[in-house]
Amino acid sequence: NGKVAFMPKPAVVDFKDFDVGKTYHRRFALTNVSLSFNSFKVLDLPDEYRDFFEISYVKPGRMSAGTSCYIDVTFKPQVNEDIFTEIPLLSQTGPCNVPITCTTKKVVPSTNLDHVDFKEVVMGELKTIHIVIKNDGALPCKYELFDPRTGLLVGSQAPYKTQHGPEGK
Repeated sequence: NGKVAFMPKPAVVDFKDFDVGKTYHRRFALTNVSLSFNSFKVLDLPDEYRDFFEISYVKPGRMSAGTSCYIDVTFKPQVNEDIFTEIPLLSQTGPCNVPITCTTKKVVPSTNLDHVDFKEVVMGELKTIHIVIKNDGALPCKYELFDPRTGLLVGSQAPYKTQHGPEGK
């Protein structure tokens, strides 16, 4: 492992789909992965994020190789923006950082088809293609389907009421 003295598990402290005004907690284990005794100190987070986080742990002192301690992170978001920062640690063998990722709620649309193509349809015949439109994100969304050649709305006979949103491709 060379230079890295402490390894966090999980590797990233992740706060996904947060709401401003709520409080969130995560705990991670910090393991001494060096080959000898080592200790660490948690340094201050960058100024722009310091007020959003509280870091707490029982100071373990010198840790033998392979031992772990738990660190608690409390996140109180005050802005509805993605935050990517790190908890800076200073160990006897040098600095190391634990990444923090905080992401806002998003719309994550997907379909089971990359392209809707009816191929050849004889006039007067009816052809049906089933398409599944999903949103795996935490924010709700509405959508409309457009024919990319004509720009006209399609699917008006579909069983779901469609509303304005991303254009079909």
